Amino acid sequence: MADPKIINFSGYKWEVRPSGRGGPRDNNWSDDNVWLDEAGLHLKITHDREDGKWYCSEIYTTTSLGFGRYQFFVDAPVDRFHPYIVLGLFNYSSTTKEDGLNEIDIELTKWGNAAKESSNGHYTIYPSDPALKGTSAGGNYSFSLDGTYTTHRFNWKSDEVAFQSLHGHRQDDDNQIAAFTLNLSRDRIPQKALPVHINLWICKHDDRPIPDNLQEVEVIIKAFQYKPLST
Repeated sequence: MADPKIINFSGYKWEVRPSGRGGPRDNNWSDDNVWLDEAGLHLKITHDREDGKWYCSEIYTTTSLGFGRYQFFVDAPVDRFHPYIVLGLFNYSSTTKEDGLNEIDIELTKWGNAAKESSNGHYTIYPSDPALKGTSAGGNYSFSLDGTYTTHRFNWKSDEVAFQSLHGHRQDDDNQIAAFTLNLSRDRIPQKALPVHINLWICKHDDRPIPDNLQEVEVIIKAFQYKPLST
């Protein structure tokens, strides 16, 4: 097996998901769809005309991070994504890959629903207790942008997660798009350090083909920032 592709970005080492097939939604993945240049970290969904397949992209930190403030500075028209496109900004265990546990998500997508009133922003927390596996808590919101710059963040504490999305790239709370805070018991919030993931993928449905009007899409992450919780 070839060594994983590693990218140094925003002070962290990130492993690019190897080419292959797998979840979410049984997509094809290509490590060629992630690269770094002077503009930032690029993730792309591509279509191969020869084999007719779509290829998604994902990257994750080689180290785990704990309680603190996580910020993602995005450059992409995320409000105008095709309804099947998903941009995920989240914590998740790369080793156990146990879905439905220990995950904090910001997901920008319409989950395949083209209706104008459908929410295109989602905040979700999956619990730490295996007895609660598969349950979640969170909130949804709708937004539109004048440009392509957005900041998405979450402040993670043992008994609280505060989400926020804002217009532009910023450290303050001005020009807010949405905010949502969840105060929960510790069995409902991840308690262990987790790798940070960024992925761009297709929300396929088993009983429906990929839409004919789906087009390739690219997202640039200008920067990622993590500040540990003060003790």
